[in-house]
Amino acid sequence: MPYLPESGGGWKRKFEIIIPVILLIVILFIVAWKMGWLAFIPGFGGTTINAVIIGNDAQLVSTIETYLRPSMNINYDVLDANELKNIRDSAYFGKYSLLIMTEGVDGDTIPLESNTLDYLKDFAGSNKPILIVGRSGYLVSGSANERGWSKLGFVPVVCKEDSDCIKTASTWSSSWTPFTTAGNTTLYVRNTQHSMLTSFQPTLSFDAGIGSIGYVDINPVGGTSLIDMGTSTGTTVSAVVESGTGLVSSKVMYFAFHPSKQPALFKAAVDYITG
Repeated sequence: MPYLPESGGGWKRKFEIIIPVILLIVILFIVAWKMGWLAFIPGFGGTTINAVIIGNDAQLVSTIETYLRPSMNINYDVLDANELKNIRDSAYFGKYSLLIMTEGVDGDTIPLESNTLDYLKDFAGSNKPILIVGRSGYLVSGSANERGWSKLGFVPVVCKEDSDCIKTASTWSSSWTPFTTAGNTTLYVRNTQHSMLTSFQPTLSFDAGIGSIGYVDINPVGGTSLIDMGTSTGTTVSAVVESGTGLVSSKVMYFAFHPSKQPALFKAAVDYITG
């Protein structure tokens, strides 16, 4: 009597083969989308931004999640002081497409080791964008006199008074002290025709609940002040500075106040320097 295969057995076998293949295709699709490999296909957004954040800044992370992620393909790793000390590979930062240096909304800046500063300087030479907040990168671990901004070479500002940018146990506390506090929380856009600022009005205000704003008193050096901030004395200080052309090919944006205080401006800056 001839052998008759079990009814439906062939389809079942094919189904068992097809399911893993479909799952593999879905996984590869998700990976390609997250890595920005599908950016050339209409409807899949722009290139994915893979950022590294130097400094454990929960407020900045919250701002990215709330204001950037909904409309921007951005991933990020956060490196605290201990993790930075363990990096001994000069090519480590090469895998990232954006560098964000921050000291946190509470003013807790990280003294960076000389080798870390060298790695960051190499990153700046790779034509990748950089965003700097406050005094991040200014202090050099184990050195009382060396200044990280001078060593990095790409920071487009200097502190008006060196003493205002030095952290010591006797003079330091939270909330960006000893920064001058702005009683007048108004921002002035210098050029609304700048491609980063075309959607903003000439005068910007912080949310009423924020109150006074802590900031670093700086002077632009090799850069252009895009935003000024009014102070309680009636004067203005540089608040957002863009790097000039110079020898460093990377776009560098500097915030003298914490970007979480003006998230729309922060998003515009990230769009601009990564575009």
